[in-house]
Amino acid sequence: ATLINHLFNLPIGTVVIILNIPVFVLGARVFGRKFLFSSLIATLFMSVSIDLCEKLLPKYYGDDLLSAIFSGVLSGFGFSLVFVRGATTGGVDIIAKLVKLHFPHISIGRSILFFDAFVVVLGGIIYKNFESMLYASVVIFVSAQVLDFVIFGVLKWSHHNGT
Repeated sequence: ATLINHLFNLPIGTVVIILNIPVFVLGARVFGRKFLFSSLIATLFMSVSIDLCEKLLPKYYGDDLLSAIFSGVLSGFGFSLVFVRGATTGGVDIIAKLVKLHFPHISIGRSILFFDAFVVVLGGIIYKNFESMLYASVVIFVSAQVLDFVIFGVLKWSHHNGT
């Protein structure tokens, strides 16, 4: 959405909605209405949380690498909580869940990493900011690692405890 905004000067929020409509429809067809409802709630909650955190928390002006690592940890943990509950936050998450359905050997984290990496590289080319592209790569790599670790840890734990 930000790339399309940059290229065509279209509102980011509108582009996000437009891009998510076909993905949500496909996700609902494949995974059902409960999935759609849960994912819409998670997407709404994530959007509100981002806006609230931006207003309530102070901006961090320290080390960019440290910021990228902690952003990856926090986002990976947050996304994993959503996935463990059977929902997504829309967009690439739904696509990753669809990929997992057809290619069970590919983890959700790896699938998201692949699609996000494509967007990050495209962004680096369009914005001509390769340093930001590298930091974004750290964020998505760490996020994918944490997401897979939490999901596989939770699945392993629930399997051993009979839940």
